Amino acid sequence: MNSSPPSLKIDQYFVDEIHVKANPEYQEPKKGTHEAKLTASMNVKRRGKLPEFMITIELQVNKSEADFKANPYYVFLRITGFFSFAKGTDEQMIEKMIPLNGLAILYGIARGVVAQATANSMHEKFILPTVNLVEATKEQVGKKVVKGSSRKKTDR
Repeated sequence: MNSSPPSLKIDQYFVDEIHVKANPEYQEPKKGTHEAKLTASMNVKRRGKLPEFMITIELQVNKSEADFKANPYYVFLRITGFFSFAKGTDEQMIEKMIPLNGLAILYGIARGVVAQATANSMHEKFILPTVNLVEATKEQVGKKVVKGSSRKKTDR
């Protein structure tokens, strides 16, 4: 086990905005699955030449009226995280790690925030789908649609 500090650490994060709307008309399918539609964008900003970064992720689940009608929730979340690297971290390592690892850390936090926000709603908690973050970070800055879905099997 390596006792050196991690190269990348999250210093702070906060929820800029969250909106959860439960669909009062939603009926769980008797059989099959329902699929939530996730749209996401991210923005990575560096603080000058310092090894410090701000990442903002904006997520929308079931943005269209049709998707909302077929699912239990509409969710909008904007979350920001502040990251830094250990002193002396190689620039090449920083450029490689920040988009993928920073996004993975922040998306994991976003999943928990949404699950917690929906846990006390009229439908059971909603967990954001897992996504291919390698694909999502190919275009590191600006709007990016992330392919992913959250399925729920029902056999009642």
